[in-house]
Amino acid sequence: MPFPSTSISPAVRWTELAKSANPPGSIRWIRSSAASPALGRSLNDDLDGSRSVTRSSLSTGQVWHPCRGPRQHGGVGMAWRWWCRPACVVAVLVDEAFWPWRGARWAHLVSDESVAELHDFAARLGLRRMSFQGDHYDIPAEIRDRALRLGARAVGGRDLVRSLRTANLRLGASERPGRWERIAIWEANGRAPDLTGRAPRGLVEALDCCVKADWSTATVTLYRRPAESAVVVADDGGLVLVGSVPKGVEWRYTEGRVLELLSEGDDR
Repeated sequence: MPFPSTSISPAVRWTELAKSANPPGSIRWIRSSAASPALGRSLNDDLDGSRSVTRSSLSTGQVWHPCRGPRQHGGVGMAWRWWCRPACVVAVLVDEAFWPWRGARWAHLVSDESVAELHDFAARLGLRRMSFQGDHYDIPAEIRDRALRLGARAVGGRDLVRSLRTANLRLGASERPGRWERIAIWEANGRAPDLTGRAPRGLVEALDCCVKADWSTATVTLYRRPAESAVVVADDGGLVLVGSVPKGVEWRYTEGRVLELLSEGDDR
């Protein structure tokens, strides 16, 4: 079932409203409607609920990204930005599917603009948020093909690394977040599990107050890796996220049945 809209700054589509001569050549945008809430809350959400988003062009194979500049706001329910002209073209990059693992060939998906842009694009591909490796996502060859159709640009491995370094997004091996460790799993038993003392407080609150599921079928798993924790709720019967998740909690809904809640730190 489709995931419902929430009040936690879901990704939005932007509709061109008008061009203005002040500043010359700028474009005014307004919020038109909620896009797929599967994108969840990302690091480029603004405090007022607006956010910077990418637009893909299937014909050009490019991703168009707003230039960062002064933001202005209209009336209630409206938020708009001035964007530069010509448009600032920013590519989500993917190298060749060369690396063998688990019987498949894998590629690296990166952004040369920001981690937030990369998360947004990965969500459109249906990638699990927990698969993020600090500066890239690993994707198999078939997902790479989908990424190219959505606007990612194919580059060589050296060019990809060079672009990351130029954008100051490249992490060394020792800086990457490491592997997830499964801490605990709660099988379906008719009620939501109590994660108090096991998970960071933000995740405990998010699960208790914001996640509605059929607890007779839903399972909950707690994962941890250095500096980050995740709670994964899986339910074939559908999940509902209500209200606003606590500050510092990021979420993503994928595969039509899996909700990931993530938080940095370990304030249990």
